[in-house]
Amino acid sequence: MKRYALLLLVLLGGTAMAQQKEVTALYEPSSINPYGKANPKAPKALQQFEFLVGTCDCVEQVLQKGEWKTGKMVWTGTYALNGMAIQDKFWNNEFAGTSMRIYDENTDEWRINFFRMPNNTPAEWVGKQDGYRMVLTPAPNAQPNTGTLETVFENITHNGFEWSVAFTSNQNQHTVLWKRSCTKRK
Repeated sequence: MKRYALLLLVLLGGTAMAQQKEVTALYEPSSINPYGKANPKAPKALQQFEFLVGTCDCVEQVLQKGEWKTGKMVWTGTYALNGMAIQDKFWNNEFAGTSMRIYDENTDEWRINFFRMPNNTPAEWVGKQDGYRMVLTPAPNAQPNTGTLETVFENITHNGFEWSVAFTSNQNQHTVLWKRSCTKRK
């Protein structure tokens, strides 16, 4: 009887190990799908950020001390968390950043966690689609008390998009601080 119990234990353990080896993240980036795929179980809203999936070459402009500084950057987006979210990475010669974009069906809004190096600048943004634009603001606990910071994606096509960050003071003075125009690589 002990032999049969031991044999059964070995067979069940082997079956469990074989099943464990077969577990794969079907929707993660791979050699077949370098940017991953959307999981069919993902919220339909995931499509709102699918324009980020792929690699773009961008021209960016940053307002520094009243002057516009122009440079180039690369922005790459992939499906992440087994196709349930979108992660984008962007970099230029001065910094690199990444964002994880997850749609919260309970609040009907996007939650974006952003990290930037050097100087580890984390931020949390929330927002929604507004017509043909994606409008994001810092999470309520991160909003400056001197005005409103807003990130906007617009002019979104299959060939690219435009991105900007602007600050509106409590006196309604609106200042664009950062702009990017991104074109998809073919």
